[in-house]
This record gives sequence, C-alpha cells and structure tokens, in this order.
Amino acid sequence: PTFCHLKMTITRFSIEYDAINSKNTFTNGDIINGRIIVEVSGETKIQSLIFRGQGRAKVCWTENYGEGDYRHYWATETYYDIKQHETSVHDSVRGVSVELIL
Repeated sequence: PTFCHLKMTITRFSIEYDAINSKNTFTNGDIINGRIIVEVSGETKIQSLIFRGQGRAKVCWTENYGEGDYRHYWATETYYDIKQHETSVHDSVRGVSVELIL
C-alpha cells in the first residue's frame, strides 16, 4: 500500500470575542461569546479541538493614613476557568477556515 502524508500548515489561528459595550470590557457575571477560527493551507482531518479559557482580575493599591502610615492591599478574583472539548468539527477541511462557536 502507498501512504501519502499531507503536510498541514495553519495559516491563521485566532480567538475572537464579541464586545458587549463601547469600552470592550467585561465584569463578573457577563456572558462572553466568541469564535475560534482555524485556517489551514491544505487538506487535513480535525478530530477535536480543546479550548481552555481563564479570566482573572488582580488589583493592588496603597492607602496613606498619615505620616509614614501606608497600607498595601491586594485582591484576586477568578471569573471563569473553563475547558471545552469540541468534537463537532467538519470531518475534512481543504484550505478553508473552520469556525467553531463555543
């Protein structure tokens, strides 16, 4: 038997999200919608795509309570930590982009 190995090159990979306000910011409780876009140069089979996303906020500040009395504060909050395994990808892709909506 003859086996032909096609070399696949990813020509574009991007993660895009839909802005929900004019400042393009998110706060705790907001729903984030977006797309993972993969464009390849040749025919390839995609079995699955695993997406992991993390959203965290970190803040620190100093307050002055008088001469030499400075207090430092900090906080961290996790908004989301998700892992999604997407298997509903087209069986075969030939030089076009695949858009997964998660």
